[in-house]
Amino acid sequence: MGDLEKYQQFSDQLREHYSVVYGFILSLVHNPDDADDVFQQTALTLWQKYDEFREDSSFRAWACGIARFNVLTFLRTKRRDRVQFNDEAVELLTQWQAKAEDGQQTARQEALRFCMKKLSDLQRELIRRYYEQRENAREIAEALGRTAHSVHSSLKHIRTKLHDCIKWRLGEKEDVQ
Repeated sequence: MGDLEKYQQFSDQLREHYSVVYGFILSLVHNPDDADDVFQQTALTLWQKYDEFREDSSFRAWACGIARFNVLTFLRTKRRDRVQFNDEAVELLTQWQAKAEDGQQTARQEALRFCMKKLSDLQRELIRRYYEQRENAREIAEALGRTAHSVHSSLKHIRTKLHDCIKWRLGEKEDVQ
């Protein structure tokens, strides 16, 4: 396989599995900025080790395995933070992620898109500002003329609403309000 073909194949695989790998990292480090850093390191490691990847195996599982090691390294360097997962918790989450079927992630993403459409314009705006623009509650509150506490409360309510809607959409819950 030529270098261009190898690069294209790697690029296609990484693009296809980006949201799963990034979501896995974010679920362990909780901070989007930290997740970006760990994802960049993971992508670099994946490229450096791509010759070791077996084409008959799951790229998603391989990538999440490499991400796991990068997350553990990252967390060890941030021991001063108040809340973090220990190595055992990361291992358990990794095992759960590895067992999840590829289609399950896609179904969850589709359910999330469906449920996002059910939110009000203001609720979508709060989600967009917090998760896409990475504004903190204080910044959002200032922009919208609210208190940081009310933004936190609203985000908590929206997350609960989305969680319940996704579970309902996937058939894991009887009804959604």
